[in-house]
Amino acid sequence: MVEQPNIPSFMADVRTLPAKGFTVKLSLSEQELPAVTKLLEVSKLENLDAELLLKRWRRDGVKIEGKIRAKLEQPCRLTLEPVVQNVEEDFRLTFVPEDSKLARYDTTGEGEIILDPEGDDLPDVFSGSRLDLWPVIIEQLVLAIDPFPQAPGAKLENHEFDVKDKSDMPESPFAVLSTLKSDKKRNN
Repeated sequence: MVEQPNIPSFMADVRTLPAKGFTVKLSLSEQELPAVTKLLEVSKLENLDAELLLKRWRRDGVKIEGKIRAKLEQPCRLTLEPVVQNVEEDFRLTFVPEDSKLARYDTTGEGEIILDPEGDDLPDVFSGSRLDLWPVIIEQLVLAIDPFPQAPGAKLENHEFDVKDKSDMPESPFAVLSTLKSDKKRNN
């Protein structure tokens, strides 16, 4: 993951995870909210909290089970009225060091990656022995945000065009092709 400027950071040392796991509770401070609001490209971010359980996965990997909660505001895509969204999302991710054999993907002879649509997602990779948790939390929030917020009662009007005369219609880009085809038939 690429570190963003002015974004909070919480580094977890994955070498020292206890056998039962390690629970982390994180919340954005008042000073951190503006930077994350700008990064998310939303009108307002009132809060972002996360509770994560980090466990060792296989020999050198990390499994994160978490829940994020956020309250944010975005403009309606139709009316531009503010739309408030309360996000409460559970997630599970697995991370492995970049040099792990588990970071290599199973491919066919032609280089295609083989994925099981019913199986778990492929592990993400991290560098070194520490994993920054805030970019993980923010990425999960981005995935949970409604990309097309709509204010209550807002709807796109269905406009029907009444064309009485075909000369009013713009010429189809395929009309030129049909002309070429008929010219070719005449020449043969």
